Amino acid sequence: MIFTQTRTFEKELRKLKLSNKHKNDIFSDFEEMTSERASNYSYYMAGIWKTCKKYKKGRYRISFAYCSECINKYREYVGCEFCDEENLERIVLIHIELRKEGTYR
Repeated sequence: MIFTQTRTFEKELRKLKLSNKHKNDIFSDFEEMTSERASNYSYYMAGIWKTCKKYKKGRYRISFAYCSECINKYREYVGCEFCDEENLERIVLIHIELRKEGTYR
């Protein structure tokens, strides 16, 4: 599946200083993700993060949105500037953090 990274995600990825192998592992998981699998991940429960799904890969937690679901539920709330009704089979990588630091969500 096609995926896009937000500027925030790119900035956090640089801060984490992941090896190319780790980055490629994460990106390949999202490239190979099917629409059915993307739909099965759970949403965060509260706050602004309720629009995001959570994905865990090793020590990292990744927040992402599946455009096909987001456009019907949270389009106006999130207001992505690159939102396109013609291309809904896409994943947007929003946030990445170490799991031990991300326990507040």
